[in-house]
Amino acid sequence: PNLMSSEQYAIYNNEIAERNGTPLPFTDEQIAQYASGADPVKFPSTNWADLTFADYSPEWRNTLSISGGNDRVKYFVSGDHIDQNGLYESGALQFQQYQLRSNIDIQVFEPLSIGVDLSGRFGNRQEPGVDAGFIYKHIYTNEPTELAFFSNGFPAFGGENGANPVVMSSNESGLVERVDNNLRTRLSFDLSLDRLTKGLSVRGFAGIRRWTTDTKSWYTPWTYYSQLEGSDDFIPATGFSQRGPDNILNERFWKFDELMLNATIHYEKSFSRHNFKSFIGTERFTSTSREFSAERKG
Repeated sequence: PNLMSSEQYAIYNNEIAERNGTPLPFTDEQIAQYASGADPVKFPSTNWADLTFADYSPEWRNTLSISGGNDRVKYFVSGDHIDQNGLYESGALQFQQYQLRSNIDIQVFEPLSIGVDLSGRFGNRQEPGVDAGFIYKHIYTNEPTELAFFSNGFPAFGGENGANPVVMSSNESGLVERVDNNLRTRLSFDLSLDRLTKGLSVRGFAGIRRWTTDTKSWYTPWTYYSQLEGSDDFIPATGFSQRGPDNILNERFWKFDELMLNATIHYEKSFSRHNFKSFIGTERFTSTSREFSAERKG
């Protein structure tokens, strides 16, 4: 959405006050100063969305696949890479992911064939130390009459507890890094036992999955400034978000393992115009997960 300028904001607030019968919060002179933009420090017109969000967010994607084979071996292998820049102007929001997939079928000898299937996804995501919801909240609730930065580059108050969304959306507020690895493998076989009994075969597969997530969160309150009236002196203060006024280091690790074992014996036989098919099988499925986290404040 398009946000109000300071001039529009002042006019609308005066209209609200007039209808409520309360004193006008802005004078005509102040409104004229906001409209002129002659003094952007004392009379700013801050567009928080424009300052926080980037004008564009490029994405690169590269994919390579190879397939082929002969009467004994068939294969397909593909790789994929994604690199995304986030929506924040600071560049603190990043995402990279690699994907791998392979399918290989091998006719070892006439009665036996095996398959090896593999798929993996490996991702790395980086974010600022402040939650996106809190940043978005202050993009749309901070007043346009509040200054974002002084002319010397010092960040200004912005809003509640120094919640300047331009600063919070940068690594000045810390860093959250998530490394996510998800790997799946399927090993299968099909063995014909026609030499023993015609129509008899054995099939089976093992499905293996390992998924790990490793997250490191480093939250740091940032510094904002206010200028002493009539001087060049600046007073520093500590800004903080919903996570509080302290440094917070949190590390979390999660691991999930899954194993599926499947085996079946098949028998087929034809009697005149009738076909008989049967199988007997067994399957075992197990999964385990483990999680560990640690945090320190201050």
